[in-house]
Amino acid sequence: MRITRTKSEAGFLVLVVFVLGVLVGGLGNHVWGQRVWGMRNARPSHADFLAEFTQRLDLTPMQQEQVKSIAEETSAQWRAVYAPADRKREEIRDQSRIRLRAVMTPEQLPKFEQLMSEMDAQRVQQQNH
Repeated sequence: MRITRTKSEAGFLVLVVFVLGVLVGGLGNHVWGQRVWGMRNARPSHADFLAEFTQRLDLTPMQQEQVKSIAEETSAQWRAVYAPADRKREEIRDQSRIRLRAVMTPEQLPKFEQLMSEMDAQRVQQQNH
């Protein structure tokens, strides 16, 4: 009887350590994600780029206009490069949502649509910043 109780206590202790590990790991991942990955998504705007160049390089007004023009042209070129991938990403997202809708119950569909709408708005907001 004593051995069974000791095994039960040991099993419970292992379970507690496992649960604490999951909780601490999840919290650590959340904090790391907010501090590191969140910063990585913050793209400077053209105005930020130009302001830093102007301040650090002491650009003249004529140079500022030239740098601004180069930055805008470069940005347009990058958009052209990524446009096909963006379209493909949209196709994949649309196909995925069609498949997900097929899995949902009629009661879940309105909640699903609301969730997708919120995610779309969040994605647009991130792209604009």
